[in-house]
Amino acid sequence: RAASPQGLADAHEFASCAAHAGYVVVSGLALGIDAAAHRGALDARGLTIGVVATGPDITYPRRHDLLHEAVRHSGLTLGEESFGAGPAQWRFPVRNRLIVASSLAVLVVEARETGGALDTAKHAALSGTPLLAVPGSRRNPAAVGTNALIRDGATPVLDPSDLFTALDRARAARPQIGRAHV
Repeated sequence: RAASPQGLADAHEFASCAAHAGYVVVSGLALGIDAAAHRGALDARGLTIGVVATGPDITYPRRHDLLHEAVRHSGLTLGEESFGAGPAQWRFPVRNRLIVASSLAVLVVEARETGGALDTAKHAALSGTPLLAVPGSRRNPAAVGTNALIRDGATPVLDPSDLFTALDRARAARPQIGRAHV
């Protein structure tokens, strides 16, 4: 929510490049990095999935009504809650788990010492989903979490070519479902 200008630019660029290459961008429709990622995919005329922690009829945060509508038109919104379910703190970790379950890999662009991005990273690690992170300055509070993820084994991503290398590896390692071998 309190992303740096560099983080917002990185999220937009990575998502735009990924969408342009045919990948679907999955994020949580939150303020900051999530919104920049969805906008990057939309600007590239790509597909994006917004995973929500509310009912399908609730826009949260409210100031994202235009972004929610654009995501619905260009991709879809996905969630587990029924109509009328408003935001509640306990629903966001569930949303983060859905983001991971819907993803080939997870890229954390910025993360503070605590927060939703690190919860999503935890779900990725537990599920064996490749975890990628953009390093930042040690003086930037918005990079403390991402730098810790890299220290703990996440793949550093410096530019889109690093992202594509990691995505290609993840796609090759993923079992092919529905393919018959004769």
